[in-house]
Amino acid sequence: MARLRRAVIFISERTPGNLGVFVAAIFLANGVGTFTAVYGADTFPRRAPALLISCAASFLAAALWTFFASKVDRVDRTVASADVEAGQREAFRERLWGDVWVQVSGYLGSAVLFSIIALVILLAWPHGG
Repeated sequence: MARLRRAVIFISERTPGNLGVFVAAIFLANGVGTFTAVYGADTFPRRAPALLISCAASFLAAALWTFFASKVDRVDRTVASADVEAGQREAFRERLWGDVWVQVSGYLGSAVLFSIIALVILLAWPHGG
């Protein structure tokens, strides 16, 4: 459990909030694209179930990437605005990450999982002519 905690904190501290928002925007665009592929077509596509599942997974991934970026940004802003001395700032950061690492790991793990699901479904589902 300690290794997982260190890994999540390591990844989270080194992931800029803008990157999380950017990845969320990619999956939001993918969700909109797959949704319009189903309901913007003249006839109902044979791959409609795959497209709709991918759409839902993309929207969930976008939301979770946004939550992840928001939490990372909130920790960074709290540390930056904290009324602590420079020597205690790192201890304060570690204490904050110790409080939120489980929540951040849930956001990050779920975001990665739904991102993979959204893309794999499009590749693995039979095209069916």
